[in-house]
Amino acid sequence: MNLLTALVGIAGRSAYHATKHGVLGFTKSSALEYAAKGIRIKAVCPGIIETPMVASMLTT
Repeated sequence: MNLLTALVGIAGRSAYHATKHGVLGFTKSSALEYAAKGIRIKAVCPGIIETPMVASMLTT
């Protein structure tokens, strides 16, 4: 998950960005819930990967 897509939205991509927002929120909440037990929870947020979807987003 690209961190940028978890923090901002792009018109026409509401479902995609909603899932990214959800994963980041779930990760943050879970990390807070389990911190007292010494458990760390992290999200991996890789950068943009060149795919047809990304190409279409960059041309709009």
